[in-house]
Amino acid sequence: MNLTTRFLPKWHLYLKSYNETLLEGCLDERFRAKLKKKIQYHHERYMEIALLEDEYIENGSSLKL
Repeated sequence: MNLTTRFLPKWHLYLKSYNETLLEGCLDERFRAKLKKKIQYHHERYMEIALLEDEYIENGSSLKL
């Protein structure tokens, strides 16, 4: 695993948490909808990377993103 593959999961978790914090104080419904989409995207991407990491550990092969 290289630096990028170790950094990406943390980056997506950070952005997901940041957007959730913004969502708490947001009153505009259009902006709330955009934030929810961003939160969903970062959650899905984080889960995808976590699944790839699990496969990497099980197979002992190289991790490719």
